[in-house]
Amino acid sequence: MLTKKPAKFEKYIDPTGEFTNKELRLAEWYLRHKILLGKIGAGVLIVWCVVTIGYSIWGWGAYLIFGWSQDRRLISQQARELQNYRALQPLYAAKELEVESVQVFRSGAKKFDAVADVKNVNERWSVRLKYHFVFGSEATPIAETVLLPQTARPVAFFGYQSDSYPEGAQFIIDEISWRRLNPHAFPDVAGYQSERLQFAAETFVFRPPEAASGVAVPGIVFDLLNQSAYSYWRPAFYVDLFNGFQRVGILFLSTEQFRAGTRRAIDLRYFGDQLTVTEIRVHPVVDIYDDSVYMSPGIF
Repeated sequence: MLTKKPAKFEKYIDPTGEFTNKELRLAEWYLRHKILLGKIGAGVLIVWCVVTIGYSIWGWGAYLIFGWSQDRRLISQQARELQNYRALQPLYAAKELEVESVQVFRSGAKKFDAVADVKNVNERWSVRLKYHFVFGSEATPIAETVLLPQTARPVAFFGYQSDSYPEGAQFIIDEISWRRLNPHAFPDVAGYQSERLQFAAETFVFRPPEAASGVAVPGIVFDLLNQSAYSYWRPAFYVDLFNGFQRVGILFLSTEQFRAGTRRAIDLRYFGDQLTVTEIRVHPVVDIYDDSVYMSPGIF
């Protein structure tokens, strides 16, 4: 039986120990099969490219033929099914203020009061607005006020000076700032406002001018009650003057430290045209959503 003689290099022993016979054999095997290994690697790479690129080409082709039209149909269907939030936006936004009549009343020598009836129909939007009145080529300075949600009241400018009676009065809003009331902080807006705006006018008496007593102007006398549980530093009011169903004038009233459950005797004078007043309506002009308007319960 013939035995294979070991190669001569296998008898080689590296005196340094850095290059063993095993490593030498692997190096010899690599050199003998280097070309074959290169061909195998290239073949594997070609097969991988053919498979992957071919699959991609097939996939894109199938998508262009079938998937593209299907996606377009799905997009069109989703557009029909999804809510049109742009169209729904007006349902969540604040509705515009409603301005009704605009009137002018003489309030003194060459002085006039302009008043417009303005309504905020929104349930959860308070509004701060800057406004002025225009009379032909004349205009009042800009004034500012706050209208609470679901509130209708006069908005006025007092004491405008003019040599002639202003004609063609118009109410102009210069700037408007809406504030939406958080439902978590104010779950019941109507109830919140009702319990804080419990002001009432009682024992109203109209005193016509009396030459004998020296009082040459009409007097508007009544008691103003704060029937709420809240005290206010300086609440303001519009006092509407009516003769029957017709407004004949308007007055501004401001009172200091109006405490809860108290009554104030009010005596106002009207320096405008001679008039008869059969009824008054008091409108609070108080931003009850501003904490600074309230007096602390501990202040006496």
